[in-house]
Amino acid sequence: MKRVLAMIIAVMLILTLGVGAASAKTIKATFVGIMQGGAAWSMAEKGFLDACKDLGWDGQYVAPAQPNDVMVMLELAETAITTKNDVLIGTFIDVDVFGDTLKRAREEGIYVATTNVYLGEEYQNFWIGTDPEGMGIAQAKTLAELAGDKEVKVVYLQTSAIATTQNQQFAAFTEYLKDFPNISVFGQEYCDSQETLAAEKIANLVKANPEINAVVCADGNGAIGTANYVDENDVEEDFISVGIDDSAVLLNYVKSGALDCTIAQDFYAMGYKSCTMINDIMNGIEHPFHNDSGTIVIMPDYVDTYAAEKGIEISN
Repeated sequence: MKRVLAMIIAVMLILTLGVGAASAKTIKATFVGIMQGGAAWSMAEKGFLDACKDLGWDGQYVAPAQPNDVMVMLELAETAITTKNDVLIGTFIDVDVFGDTLKRAREEGIYVATTNVYLGEEYQNFWIGTDPEGMGIAQAKTLAELAGDKEVKVVYLQTSAIATTQNQQFAAFTEYLKDFPNISVFGQEYCDSQETLAAEKIANLVKANPEINAVVCADGNGAIGTANYVDENDVEEDFISVGIDDSAVLLNYVKSGALDCTIAQDFYAMGYKSCTMINDIMNGIEHPFHNDSGTIVIMPDYVDTYAAEKGIEISN
């Protein structure tokens, strides 16, 4: 009798484990980026994929071949919904383009988060990225410090006209600089995350408006283009250039003087923490809607220390 009872218990245990194994679901997650590779978004991709590996998720990073192609990004987001993803993360930069899709994703029970841009609580569970006002003020303070008493006319170089977060940064940037009569803001310019286009636009602007002697960048590839312009035209002593992000390329430009400094955003954290925060929410742990990943200004004398701390290999 004892042997029969033991066999029954063993069978029940096997069946229970089998049901548990069958019911255990692998979370499917998609990150829709604005571009493939690049100084900043390659780090977001790495953070996302590292988090998926650590959490045991089935994750994929997808992005348009042409940077910032919002219609392709919309198609990629739609595909994530139709293929029954559990998690949708992305840099959805325009509520008019992405709003309806993200609302539908949430209605279907998909967890939605955005990186470095926010559209509103009806569209997403939360956002994580650089606080727009904080970044704009940090950029303005940095420019004011570099300018001193010098007369400066600055161009604000960003990704596109519809980049909501960058427009908010620009608003905070211009507001802060109202107290600095020696600094005037020429306006916004757009580089579509293309290095060559950024360099060409700056060259054309300076040619048409010789009083322009500074560029503050809100786009990582635009910062590379700015550094290339400064380097190729040998204007390091006369031109103020403030980069953004902390790739090895940008840090080397700060060391060489092609950029006066760069302001780091933690794109790796945006990719990684967006996953871990959603995982928390799935398990009943709440997070605030707004999540600032922070900024840090990297001047030339801090480059080597910063690179060593972050494990970034740069030129000696």
